[in-house]
Amino acid sequence: MGFPINLPSKICVIIIALLFTALFCSTVSGEDASPAFFFEDFDGTAVDTAKWIVQENTNMSGNSAYGGSVKVAESHIFLSSSGSSFPWVQTVVNPFPETGDFAVEFDFTYTCVADWGNGFCIGDTLNRDGRPTLFSIWAGDIGPDEVQIYITLLGKRVYRTTVPGWKPSTDKHFYRLEYVRGVYTVYVDGVEGASEPSERRPITMGFGHAPRSDLPPTEEQVEARGYWGWNSFKIDSIRIVFPVRNNAQISVSTNSEEAQIGYSVDISGLLTNQSGGPLNDKTIVISHSIPGVTGWTPIAVASTDSEGFYSVSWIPTATGKFAIKAEWEGDETHDSTWAVKNISVTRSESSFFFAESNSTLSSLSFNSTSKEISFTVSGPSGTTGYVRLLISKTLKGNLSDFGVYIDGREIEFTVTSAGDFYSLLFEYTHSTHHVNIKLLTALVPELPSWIIFPFLLTAVFYIFIGKKMMLHLLSKER
Repeated sequence: MGFPINLPSKICVIIIALLFTALFCSTVSGEDASPAFFFEDFDGTAVDTAKWIVQENTNMSGNSAYGGSVKVAESHIFLSSSGSSFPWVQTVVNPFPETGDFAVEFDFTYTCVADWGNGFCIGDTLNRDGRPTLFSIWAGDIGPDEVQIYITLLGKRVYRTTVPGWKPSTDKHFYRLEYVRGVYTVYVDGVEGASEPSERRPITMGFGHAPRSDLPPTEEQVEARGYWGWNSFKIDSIRIVFPVRNNAQISVSTNSEEAQIGYSVDISGLLTNQSGGPLNDKTIVISHSIPGVTGWTPIAVASTDSEGFYSVSWIPTATGKFAIKAEWEGDETHDSTWAVKNISVTRSESSFFFAESNSTLSSLSFNSTSKEISFTVSGPSGTTGYVRLLISKTLKGNLSDFGVYIDGREIEFTVTSAGDFYSLLFEYTHSTHHVNIKLLTALVPELPSWIIFPFLLTAVFYIFIGKKMMLHLLSKER
């Protein structure tokens, strides 16, 4: 089945679309002042036939068609039917940009939900019912007393809600369909829903119920069904815009206002859009400021879940007042955002060493006899890992005597003094490695007994015999 109208050839469509674009382009005032590629606020008393084709009483079946109504008043368009047909309104030409990203924004209110479906559609082709197929908001009956309102995106139902049948009105909802970098994303009242990639681009949009050859039905068909009723709805405005960046909000909190050095601190928070809806699957970078040092040091990354929640664990590397920052760099439609949380870190008397790393550390142990620290590190292959190990000076007296071994091979490292600790830093290429750090001590070389024995005799001579001789000489001088 073709479109309800005969569309011009592609060349003509492009020319006409450019003319109408110049006519319809405007700037929408308010909190989102992005230029509109197409804008309709139904401000008047009749449908603008330069933008829309209206089919109120289309009879494709040969039966008596009646009852469809399209009205424009009080800055909205209202579609209803008290008979056996329902009107259909569709764009005259392609209102969408042929290249680049875009977003469609509109509000939609079902003023009555009944057993015969209709809704709002966007697409590049038509289904068997004659409506566009990329995206639709539709309401229809699923039982004698219930009506389901649902959203379909690229053939998949991605949103649904059930309401009682014949309800006088549902709430107004705001919808947004984005197409950014080849991905369609649906928003309902500012809350992000499903996303689907596709190279298909829309060329038309319409609302109501597209004409079908089996509508309107005969009186016998209506009587056999037992009941009859169409949904009615209204729309206040529709606009197609080039996507703009919206505000996002992030929070950050810790499980304690005060932590001890060497002990884990839990950091968590929420990432939401400007309407409070969660932003899921976003990468959050957690950083800290080192006391007395400017700048931020990344310590971990986390991804938000379906509720916009993220969490990480961090082990402080020094004492003092720390600032913890959670930051999201933003995306094509949202600005970056960050938040800071202050935390005090104190020293525990039992803290002798601890590690900071971008790797996963496991099996950390310390052999007090051999004075060796060992652990395992792992991370994504091909990336660079690091470990910064703070070692209490109570365990080590000599700054230079360390040995760092990865998988038994000695590697280079740097070591500096940091208050009561030594800070030891080394890097490696990620995979899974065993790390061994030796706290070396300066050793006194053992001498053979045949060398040591004469020295012992000499010492005994000076201690005992030499002392008596010295006393004898002193007494003679007196």
